[in-house]
Formats: sequence, C-alpha cells, structure tokens
Amino acid sequence: MIFTKRMNFKLVAIGFIFITLLIFINGVLMNLGLKKSIEVTCTAHYEAVDKEIRSDIELLKQVVGKLATSDKIVEILEDNRTVSDISVEEKKQVISELENFQSYLENFTFLHTINIVSKPSKYIFRNQGFNSDYDIMERSWMKDEYLDNKQDSIITDIHNDIYTGKKSFSIVNFIYSPNDGEFLGAAILDVYLDDLINSLESDFYMGDLNTYIQLDDNTYYSKNGIIKEIDNSSSSHVKKLYNPIGNESDIYFQFNKKSIAYYKEMKRINGIRIIIFSFAGFIFVLALIRMIKVAFRPVIKSLDKLKVLLSNLDKNNIDLENIDEFKQLELISNSLSKSFDKKIQTLIYYDELTKLPNRKMLHLLCSEMIKCNSEFALIFIDLNRFKYINDVFGHSAGDELLISFSDRLQKVLDEKGIVTRYSGDEFIIIYHSYEGNEELQKFYNEKLLAEFNEPIEFNNTKIIVEFSAGVAVYPKDAETFNDLIDKSDFMMYSAKENFKNQKLVFFNDDMYSNIIKIENIKEQLKSAVDNHEFVLYYQPIVNEDKIVKKVEALIRWNNKELGFVSPMDFIPYAEESGEIVKIGYWIIEEVFKNLNEFKNGQENIQISINVSPIQLMEFYFAENVKEIANKYNVDLSQICFEITESVVLEENIIVYDNIHLLDNFGAKLALDDFGTGYASFSYLKKYNLNILKIDKIFIDGGKNIDYKIVNNIKNIAHLLDMKTVIEGVETEEQFNTLSEIGCDYFQGYYFSKPVPLDELKKALSCDRTGTGDNF
Repeated sequence: MIFTKRMNFKLVAIGFIFITLLIFINGVLMNLGLKKSIEVTCTAHYEAVDKEIRSDIELLKQVVGKLATSDKIVEILEDNRTVSDISVEEKKQVISELENFQSYLENFTFLHTINIVSKPSKYIFRNQGFNSDYDIMERSWMKDEYLDNKQDSIITDIHNDIYTGKKSFSIVNFIYSPNDGEFLGAAILDVYLDDLINSLESDFYMGDLNTYIQLDDNTYYSKNGIIKEIDNSSSSHVKKLYNPIGNESDIYFQFNKKSIAYYKEMKRINGIRIIIFSFAGFIFVLALIRMIKVAFRPVIKSLDKLKVLLSNLDKNNIDLENIDEFKQLELISNSLSKSFDKKIQTLIYYDELTKLPNRKMLHLLCSEMIKCNSEFALIFIDLNRFKYINDVFGHSAGDELLISFSDRLQKVLDEKGIVTRYSGDEFIIIYHSYEGNEELQKFYNEKLLAEFNEPIEFNNTKIIVEFSAGVAVYPKDAETFNDLIDKSDFMMYSAKENFKNQKLVFFNDDMYSNIIKIENIKEQLKSAVDNHEFVLYYQPIVNEDKIVKKVEALIRWNNKELGFVSPMDFIPYAEESGEIVKIGYWIIEEVFKNLNEFKNGQENIQISINVSPIQLMEFYFAENVKEIANKYNVDLSQICFEITESVVLEENIIVYDNIHLLDNFGAKLALDDFGTGYASFSYLKKYNLNILKIDKIFIDGGKNIDYKIVNNIKNIAHLLDMKTVIEGVETEEQFNTLSEIGCDYFQGYYFSKPVPLDELKKALSCDRTGTGDNF
C-alpha cells in the first residue's frame, strides 16, 4: 500500500528531528524547571506566611477583645476613674490578669507588650508595671472614628512607640461602662515591626529573604532601615501580601533567586531533573516511533469497515479509489461528521420515547420567542396518578400511556402551539396563539379537555387520563425563561392541590408572592439563631392577689430582610423544616442562662417554656434539657414546660418517655390551650401533668355559661391535683369573676403584655411590695 511504503522513511525523519530537538529542549526545560522551582519555593513560603499572619492577627484581635471584656478589668476601670482611687490590691489584680493573658501569647514571638489603659484617669498598666501619665486621646495613632467601633478590635496605623521610639502598630479594643456607656479605656497589644519581620524571615531557610512593610508615606520599612523603592530586578523575586495585618499596610517579600538556586537541595533536585529529562526524552523518541507504527496498522485495516458505515449513514457515493489512505481517512471523517451531526441533533433536542422536543429544545424555542418579544403562554401539565399506573401496570404500560398522551396533545394543538416533554410525566405547551386568558381558557375547556374525555387504551386497558395544568404568560407574568417555568410549575402544583376538576389555573401574583415569602422565611430561619435574630419576651402570670408568680417565655423574631415576623407566621415552618429543634434549645439555654434574673423579692419565679411536638419526638430531648440545666446550675423545679393537646393525643412512646423523664427531673408540665382541641381529662391523668392552661375562648364571650364551664374544668383539674391558669384575661370584670370562681393563676393583657427581660426586671423590682400594679 502507498501508506506502508512511505511509513519507514517518515518515521526515520521524525526520529532524527526529535533527537536533534531533544538536546535543545532539555536545556530550555532545565532552565524553566529551575525558574519554576524557585517560583514555587517563593510562592509556598508566601502563601504559608499569608495564611499564618492573617490567622494570627485574627486570633490576637479575639484575645484583645476577650481582655477588654474581662469582668475584673471592666469593674476596676469602672470603679477607679482617677489615679487616686485605685488601690494597690487592684493594681496587682490587673497586672495578674495581664500576665495570664501574656502566658497565652508566648508562642507569638513578634509580640511586645499588652496593656490596659484608663481614659478618665490617664493611667496605663503594662507588663512591666503601672504608669500614671498616659493619655490615650493624645496618642499619634488615635482616630475619632475608632470610637465608633464599640465591639470589634481595631488595628492602628503604623506609628512610633511612645516608650522606645520603634516602629510599631497596635491591636486595640475599647472598653465602655456597662452601666452608662462611658468610654473607660482600652486593651492594647503592641507589635514592633522589627520583631514581626524577624518572625516572618525566620521560617525561610532556602536562601536570602528581605521583608518590607509599607508605611503611610509609600516608603518601606525593613530591618536595615527605611527605603523608597524595592529592588525588583531579574535577580529578585518579589511577592506582595495585600493588607495582611488589617491596617492597609502591605508586606513585601524580596527573595534572592541566586541564593535559592545555589541552595544545596535545589542543586540536587536540578541534577536529578537533568538525568530524568534526558532519559525520558530518549525513551520517548523510541516509544513514539514504535507507537506510530503500531497505531496506524488497525487504522488501515479499519478503512473497509468505515466505508461500510459511511454507506449506511449517507447514501452519497464517494470515490475512494486511486487515492492514498491519508486522503481516504480525511474524506471518510468529513462525511461521517456530517451524518453524525444529524443523529446527535435528534438525540440532544428530542425525547427518545415520545419524539417530542425535550427540555433543551424548549429552552431554545422560548428564548427565541422572548428575543423577538412575541407574546405566548407556557402551559405546564402534569399527569395525575401516573406513579399508580406505573406501579400497577408496569413501566412499559406507563411508556405507552405517555406516547398516546403526547400524540393526542399534538393532535389538539395542531398549529396553535408546540408540545414538549419536560421530564417524566410532565409536559409543557408553548401556546404561541395566545390572545388572552379568556381565549386560552375556552380552548382548554372545549378542545383540550374534550379530547381526553375519551379514555386512552393501552396494554388492553382503557383509562381516563387526568392531569393538572398551570399557565404563565410572557411578558405579562414573567420576562425570562426560568421565571416562566417556575411560575407555570407553581400554578400547576396549586391546581393539583386545590382543584380536583382539571381546572386550568392562571398565574396569580398574590399567591406566588405568598409562597415566595414562605420560602424566604424558611431560608432565613436556617441562620436566625446564628445571626442572633431571636429575642425572648416574657408575659407575667399572677395569682388572685395580682402578684407575679410565673412568667411565660415567648419568642420574637426580627430579621434584617423580613423585619418583624410574628411567631404565628414562622413557627409552623420552623416545625416543618426541623429548625424548631435548634430554636427550641436556644430558648431553653437563654432562659436557663438568665434564670437568676427572675425574682419577685426573695421568691423565685417559675418560667414557662413552650415545647414543640417536634422537640419532644427527639430521643434525647429530656437528657439534653438536664445537661443544659446542669451547665447553668438550674433547679428544674423552677421550669414549666408547656405542651399542646396534639402531643398527648399522639401517644408516641418517645414523647411519653420524654415527658415522664422531665417530670422525674423535677420540671413542671403544663397542657397549653386546653379546650381548643380534643384532649380529654384521661390524658391529663395518664401524663401526670401539673398545670392546666385554659384557653381564652371560654371567657371571650363573657357569658355565665362560659364561666360555669371554666369552673367545672377548674374543679376537675383540682381533683387531678393540677393548678389552673386562665389565659386571655383582658378586663377587670373577667379577673374578678374568675377570682371568685377560684382559678389559681391568671395571664393576659389586663396585667401585662409580653415585655423584654429588662422591662420585666424593672417591673418585678417595683412589684416587691406585692401590690401587683407595676405592669
């Protein structure tokens, strides 16, 4: 063959060319390899230092912040606002606290001092002792805007240290009075640039390294002094750390390439590389020659098979005689490419089962119509009970049904639109003959639905096909393809859930906005606890003398995006998503943490916490509550967990065990909103509950029969050794009547609305006389 005769000559030529180039390429590769090794070495050090210094600075900010919030430090600064006020013992306490924090920082070799400064009395505590003449407001690094940051630590600009004159920067966290918010002073950690540079350079051992820190005047500080410009010639490799400290000062590393290249390990690596490249190049040339010879043998043998394949795909006859094999391969390749393109187009853009346009083609068609600004409707159709058909008759029967259904859809639509298969049992119609909702509704009712009044026959079975359909119209309802899909899909599911008569449901903005709002609530709930968006309010529960004996903890949510969200609007979705478990533990921990704040005189007040059924279904819920109680040294007899009627009706063994464990741990248990559900008194006896909270529905009417019902419920509760709390007391008349009946406790807006903890504490403090009139 022509190709075979030419092969040996071409292979020899190829081998000669590769051998000639090998020596040249080897030299170039050696040089490039060395440069790359130097660059990798520099980059590795640069990246490691960049990560380490940012991490160290962040950690130091936290340490300074921790020192600034130390109760002991804040108390001493609060109580000693002049130099003469502070005692020797208090000085020792502050210095001891500084020494404790200094011990945490021993591994940071670049740190110098950690200080506590008093702003009113102008004294400073340093590692070395106490100085009484230090005005923080006169420091060169002090800026007015720093005082606006009342929480986070700040990094100062580079300045000259007041005691040594050395270049340094400071990590500062300001201290404010917890009582009146007055600026008391600051915790300051000083870092000398010389020490920082020595620390950064000490870890690099593969050559010479100079470190420069950029100053405010665009000069550069190094251990050898201040320079105006960094040498970035070919002998140096300069890397820049962008603002690693956090005060807009960049750090530059100047690596000496020559010193790195002559480092013994680098020289050894380069020598090994020369040997490897030379040997690999030689082997590669031999292997290449061998591979070409082997590779082309089957290609030549396959030419006849390719000719047969081409004739099957393409009816055009191509004359392949009297041309060499290279030319034959080129002609066959071009012809096969054209034939395969047609097949691939079909596979990519059309559904294999129904032969309808698929999702990709749907996107192309809609995008083209949107581009031309053509009005059209997207009808999203989903077959009802299709899974049942698959399960009962088998998947092959399901496929037959889909084919028949798609054929009928196309027949009905004719020229009015295009039927596409979106996925599974979902179809989307591009209705390009849209003239308004009324016209489309008429077509749907009279034509499309009428077509499916007749059963579809498949697998020797006849079945009436039912489906749900939703519509979104371009550009009225949506202006993008994805929006059209989402909105028509949403309306289809709305039709499936709310209408059983195959009604065509058009897009409704209010309904859609409500769903979007709900989804947004669900999404925001995921991070609400971590973002500290929840707060607890407390509503007092009083006895017949109007003395506060209990309070109920009620959660409130204020989200940056959603604003205030009512518990009625987010609790159901928190339970649905499972976020209620995390929220519930947050409430318990928050109440336990602040339990000592709840006192009326010397008497402890019982706190009621609402518990979701989802929480009680957690296997270790009661044990987790006990663990939190131990953490805050809480006596669980001060806690009452309120459960709903649905919990006791569920008769879940895990719920039952959790309730009895809480009872064994000493906690009180209350049944909330009694009378709104179906719970009977037998359940109260079974679960050994302590408190029955009677719902406000029994007193809203204010009729005698209502109060008689309350009285009977109270009597039965007392027989079961339970106390009663009547909810929703809003008038003096209601309170007086209920007091005469003999209810134990009362809760409602007549006494107080739910209030924040601080407001509750203030009211309790005023209520220690027992008058009950301070809410």
